[in-house]
Amino acid sequence: MDTLLHNVRFALVSLLVFGLAVTNTYANTPITLVTSHSESRLLGLIREEAEQQGLQLHAAFVDQDQLKSELMRTHQEDELPDVVIVPPDVSALAELHVDPLPEDWFLQSISPQITQQLPSVSEHRAIPFLVGNQLLQFYNKSLVNEPIGDWESVAASYPEPLFSWSYNEMYWFVPFVLSHGIRFLEGGEANLDTPEMAAALEQYRGLASRGVVDPNCNYSCSISRFINGKVPYHINGTWAVEQLKEALGDQLGVAVLPNLSGLPMRSYYSAYVIIFPAIHRHSDKKLAALKSFSRHLQSEDVQSKLVDYGYQMPINVASRLEFVASQNVIHRVFMQQLERSVCMPDSVEMLVLWDAMSRGFVRYNSGVLTAPAASRYMGRTFVRFNR
Repeated sequence: MDTLLHNVRFALVSLLVFGLAVTNTYANTPITLVTSHSESRLLGLIREEAEQQGLQLHAAFVDQDQLKSELMRTHQEDELPDVVIVPPDVSALAELHVDPLPEDWFLQSISPQITQQLPSVSEHRAIPFLVGNQLLQFYNKSLVNEPIGDWESVAASYPEPLFSWSYNEMYWFVPFVLSHGIRFLEGGEANLDTPEMAAALEQYRGLASRGVVDPNCNYSCSISRFINGKVPYHINGTWAVEQLKEALGDQLGVAVLPNLSGLPMRSYYSAYVIIFPAIHRHSDKKLAALKSFSRHLQSEDVQSKLVDYGYQMPINVASRLEFVASQNVIHRVFMQQLERSVCMPDSVEMLVLWDAMSRGFVRYNSGVLTAPAASRYMGRTFVRFNR
């Protein structure tokens, strides 16, 4: 019996020592991480998981547009962060010097559907982290009883805005074009100069001219108005769910986007991927730390936590099945809108397309160009900037 107790104690001590050794393997390895995902609790989760891995992580949030311009400006490899968690179109920036990763950096439990949709992942230049960011319709149950089913039902004029959303941002405009079956990019060429684009511009501005939405209200203004009960309806991305829930509690209603001309409204959706800029600059010890951390972020343990940290779709197969099977109302609406939405192209041309579309949109809304002329301007601007 004494021998048995001795062996048990020895085994426990050995496990403890081994655990400490694993934890401390990377204790003195500093890693810098930047993400453009705005859910603050998600960044907190990443920090917690890094701490469990024994990493000395310095993590920060940077606004998407600011991050893109900063990365495009940066040419010095030692100025780049070690890890960036961003939408995949950013991972295509040549300035990041993203090299293909070895096969063993990827867990086999990643959903194959994600790999097929994202070239940066299939080329092993990025590791998928989560999926989502499609737009949803939110409503305040203390002000209205149900969501809007189609845009035709709001055709009348309104003395006060009915909806709020970030009107001048193209991510909110593109569903009015996508719903007609248009794909903005095909083989690297832009599909901007189309009758559907001109019609969408007119439909979109028509909502503003009828007082359905305030065209001068930006993102901060739009979410503030909804939270403060100034408007009954709001359109925002899945990233905003937690903030809206915290503000409105049980009074928050969630629904798919209103139909457009009898067609289901199709938002863009995207993934967030993990990339490692200029990875060839790192020592073997740092590479081992980055590999361990990246595999940990793909694990079922971390991926299941993502569901509660921002209502995003995990990329781990087991966690994904758990999400789909959930009875949570928000998860159900999330899936309904995701199924009718379009995966945002994973290419550097998308950066040029956003800019070209925005320039034409501004000129149309200011009255400088007609809708067909603004569509032509978008197409020509893309060609000029994409050379």
